[in-house]
Amino acid sequence: MYGLRDLTAGGWGSRGHLLGLIHSGELPAVMIGNAWKVRETDLAAYAGVDIADLHESRASQEARATEDMDDLATFVAQIVSTWPRLSAERRRELSRLAA
Repeated sequence: MYGLRDLTAGGWGSRGHLLGLIHSGELPAVMIGNAWKVRETDLAAYAGVDIADLHESRASQEARATEDMDDLATFVAQIVSTWPRLSAERRRELSRLAA
């Protein structure tokens, strides 16, 4: 089951958009406590895909996010290593903060 925050982070739209879909009945969801939860099968049906495709899509999104973080870490490391005015201690601190 996915919460609205999970769906928003996964690119399914804003919280308001998702609530609109839920209230209109387009996206089935259940209220657990005070939070809306969407079943994986309902999300796949709404998207018109098979659950396996949904898992594959999620895995590819996670892989892209990891690659983006690796690229960012490399970029930050280049900046930190070439910045002339920082002491070695400050470079390590900046690198730690950026990671």
